[in-house]
Amino acid sequence: MDAIRGNGAGITLRGLRKTYRTPQGPVEAVRDLDARVQVGETVALLGPNGAGKSTTVDLLLGLQEPDDGSVDVFGGPPRHAVAAGRIGAMLQEGGVLRD
Repeated sequence: MDAIRGNGAGITLRGLRKTYRTPQGPVEAVRDLDARVQVGETVALLGPNGAGKSTTVDLLLGLQEPDDGSVDVFGGPPRHAVAAGRIGAMLQEGGVLRD
């Protein structure tokens, strides 16, 4: 695969959408996200609570399916990259960031 050899994106998100149904109505966690991460890049997702960071990571790791759009990790679905050990995530813990 070209992406694994460094000639393309490691991760490509196209038109990514994820909506949750709540008693108060639908909540759009991720809306029309387009992003590309090159092989070898390190990326941090920063933003306020409710910005869709955790949902985006879940979609990247194949823990959830998008309502619309696509997630491509090293040329295939996230679950293949996870199973092959090509992708992982380190989640921040609140206690680690205390002064």
